[in-house]
Amino acid sequence: MLPSKPEQQPLVQPTMDAHNYPWALIGSLSFVAHRTRPDILSAVRALAMRMHIPTRADWVAARRILRYLKGTLDLGLEFCLSRKQNLALYTDASWGTGATRRSTTGFAIFVGNCLLTYASRSQRTVATSAAVAKLVAVADRLRNLRWMNQLLTEVGLQTTSTTVYNDNQSCLKWINGSGNALQKHVDIAYRYVQEQEDMRNYTFAYVPTEEQVADIFTKAISSPALIRHRGILESNTYAHYCWDEGEC
Repeated sequence: MLPSKPEQQPLVQPTMDAHNYPWALIGSLSFVAHRTRPDILSAVRALAMRMHIPTRADWVAARRILRYLKGTLDLGLEFCLSRKQNLALYTDASWGTGATRRSTTGFAIFVGNCLLTYASRSQRTVATSAAVAKLVAVADRLRNLRWMNQLLTEVGLQTTSTTVYNDNQSCLKWINGSGNALQKHVDIAYRYVQEQEDMRNYTFAYVPTEEQVADIFTKAISSPALIRHRGILESNTYAHYCWDEGEC
């Protein structure tokens, strides 16, 4: 090694030149993910969170998303609503992910079989367990659900019932009033959820992890799970609208 060229640092971060990083591409992918392709939302969100210090690995990941989209151009959202439909909220959380260890909440709201809205975002506090993370996710999304109910009523769409699906049994025990003591900020969220359950505003139900479609918004999942959840969220058609059962 004596003839080798000396270096000033033993290890460097493989960053990219900010001028060469495709900032517009990340914005375009984000637009697509939030409009018609929920299956890429988690991947795009992960790239967007690293835009302050992009690496060559991020550029490779962005190109992978483009290749994925090229192979699934026939997928899109299909809106097909009848006058009376059930409202369903699927909510999930990945516990302690990322450098900050703040859990990632993912949710999807359906009217009948139609995906109405979805999102993936970090929680405001660090959860001490997976059950706490999922309880906080339920509490946060119930506020969206209440607003969505009011909006649908104003536009003339009557919802017959509302069900909240969660894949954590401990979280459901807390909602039913049989859980252990909680930290104050979590206890406030818990009391809000329990109050909604006591008032019979929503029905809380368990869903197996294999059927929890919100899992696609919280982390990278296996290819079979991706295809399974993607089939529920999207259709092999371009988006269209119809408001009566006879037209769908």
